[in-house]
Amino acid sequence: MKLLTILVAMLFLMGSPVFADELIFKNGDHLTGRLTNLIDGKITFDAKTVGTVTVNISDIETIATDDPVEVHLTNGETIKMKLMSVKGGFFSLDSPDMRIFSDKDVVSINPPPPVGPMPDTTGTVNANSTFEPGKVEKTSTDVNFDMKHQTRAGTISAQTGVLYAEQKDRASLLKSTTQDSFYAVGKYDFCLDKRPFGYLSTKFETDRIAKLDKRLTTGVGMDYCVIDKSDLNFRVNSDALVLYEKFDGMNDKSDINAQLGYNVQKRFGRNWVLSHGLKYVPESRDLSNLLLTTNAELKANLTRFLLWNFSVTMNYDSTPSDNTDGKDLKYMMGVQWNVF
Repeated sequence: MKLLTILVAMLFLMGSPVFADELIFKNGDHLTGRLTNLIDGKITFDAKTVGTVTVNISDIETIATDDPVEVHLTNGETIKMKLMSVKGGFFSLDSPDMRIFSDKDVVSINPPPPVGPMPDTTGTVNANSTFEPGKVEKTSTDVNFDMKHQTRAGTISAQTGVLYAEQKDRASLLKSTTQDSFYAVGKYDFCLDKRPFGYLSTKFETDRIAKLDKRLTTGVGMDYCVIDKSDLNFRVNSDALVLYEKFDGMNDKSDINAQLGYNVQKRFGRNWVLSHGLKYVPESRDLSNLLLTTNAELKANLTRFLLWNFSVTMNYDSTPSDNTDGKDLKYMMGVQWNVF
């Protein structure tokens, strides 16, 4: 009786249909097995007869999967359904609406988990000195601590520091303190795609000399990477800022500004980096009233933990408040120490 039961079970299993993924080539060849993945236009397929093979998707006429697969599209969408292909470089999903999309819209199928460094945290101490020549010489010192936490989804950064500035009249040799402030900045950068990413930021400031009780600047923006090479990077960016400030003994005020700009960075060897940027800030009520900021900076890695930088920055205000041409030139030199 037991032998009869075993024979019946074996006949049942032999007669049952065997489900598997299927590849049909344009030349008529046919493979059954399991679709492993599709990455960079190449299909990895675990075939029953010949083992694991890798073939170009351009050589495939039809794909059919028995189980749902994870399809990643160029628009960032991820779909998990059974897959089959149709002629002309298009895929279709085994769904009630028979959704169809081009093979050019597919980034990958069943990609492996992201491989890379685990989320990382870095901290740096920065000290910079600025010199502005002119009839009234201006100097400032900025000391701050900057911390960044990197994840696969984006980067969280925070910075806090103090800024002290003074000026000296070259004719009278009189000195006066012009700024004694504290500030804190928070920012979150998040990836939108391979090239564009967005960011949210907020900055708090207070200044004892200017009797600034508080200034809060909140911004949102987008950055697009035009060129991204190991030795050359070029980005364009735009953002919107909401400003709120309150001075002692005065009414508070708020304003909204937009900014447009670009930044280019060129690396020379392992230790030298030259960068240049431009930022255009028009007044919300009058676009002809604008502020332009341009800068050039040279950085050098002195050691693994110590960096040196020198920069020149020029600000141009189309409607300066004092009797000047609206141009403000600054020279800055500083060091950066990587704490961790």
